[in-house]
Amino acid sequence: MKKITYIIYFLILVSCSTPKNLKFKPSEIEKIEVFSKYLGANIKIRGNFKEDFIVDLNKSNIFYTEENISTHKIIIYNKNKKTDTFLTDGYIYQNKNYYKSKENLIKKYAIEEHHFLSDTILGKLKTFELLQIYLKKEKYDKLPTLFVEEVQWFFKEIRKNDKKRFKRWCSLWTFDKATYEKHVVTIINGEDSLFDYENNGWKINQK
Repeated sequence: MKKITYIIYFLILVSCSTPKNLKFKPSEIEKIEVFSKYLGANIKIRGNFKEDFIVDLNKSNIFYTEENISTHKIIIYNKNKKTDTFLTDGYIYQNKNYYKSKENLIKKYAIEEHHFLSDTILGKLKTFELLQIYLKKEKYDKLPTLFVEEVQWFFKEIRKNDKKRFKRWCSLWTFDKATYEKHVVTIINGEDSLFDYENNGWKINQK
């Protein structure tokens, strides 16, 4: 009998702790706003957005990832005065958990194409943002993946043989908010010379 009790308790515990799929109801939502993270603009979306978008969002599946580099912020205003905020790249939606849709819902519903950044610029921005995340979280083993092969050897060498120089190197690449935003604007305007396309991704080409 005790075994059965423990099993039931375990199943209840697992059930409560397991993330559930999204279950928004369009009738309970007042409005939805979409903002471009890098461009700082409110994205205009087509009619029936609320109903159609929620149907698609509810179809998203639970998704596990260590980091999500978002390009947009979605705020859902509920009629009960509560709000739900999602950070997203169009596919992955981060709230308390991560959810992944089958298609880019931002591009599907937005009507202003000039609010979209090219895949090249987005690729560079994601690499640049991951650099800041890895440095601040001290995920140094992942750093080489962000640099071209010519630079990777330098990074590995100083990390192994010169701890002080490595610490100084990390400090130089960790930017404050103002410097970070300045680099972001430079990348968006296509005025950077920081990246090369290598191994199917945009990599930093400088030490």
